[in-house]
Amino acid sequence: MITHLQGRMLEKTPSHVVLDVAGVGYLVHISLQTYSALKDEEAQFLYTHFVVREDAQLLYGFKTKSERSLFEKLIAISGIGANTARLILSALSVEDFVTVIATGDLLRLKSVKGIGEKTAERILIELKGKVNTMLGDASLPQGTDKSTLRMSSVPEQALLALIALGFAPAKAEKALQKTLQDNPNQPVELLIKKAMQNI
Repeated sequence: MITHLQGRMLEKTPSHVVLDVAGVGYLVHISLQTYSALKDEEAQFLYTHFVVREDAQLLYGFKTKSERSLFEKLIAISGIGANTARLILSALSVEDFVTVIATGDLLRLKSVKGIGEKTAERILIELKGKVNTMLGDASLPQGTDKSTLRMSSVPEQALLALIALGFAPAKAEKALQKTLQDNPNQPVELLIKKAMQNI
């Protein structure tokens, strides 16, 4: 199992990064939390989880052990796949999620796109008492130059990320347009979060 990667970040989007590790390029799927934590520096370290399906082999990356731990706890719950877990991690920080579980905040959990009442109740029941030890994990900062990163405009990054998270392109674009009218000139991760609320 691949437990971490350390290498040169060649590409960074809100939904994935490409890391060059000893000449091998790894496409690593990430959440908005990890995207926000990744500085635009070439050298990066990510904790990883490898998902093998019948139709694909996917690598998910996390800036902290606590985020990876939460991801693994979520996908262990019946009915929650890796993409749904990534949506949850994109909408809630680890600290927020721990608070949601500790307080039994069903409404906040249901506010995550794609999480219905039954799924939210299952998450609260199965993770009660299992997430309060995940806080405080430190990430491992690295750093050099950002000149090799390939970046696109903020709206384009947001649209590609929403599509990668499973939203229909037309609906995602419409939600982004509405969000941009109300909230122009904001960081891509906030734009995506607000657009998700409008889909």
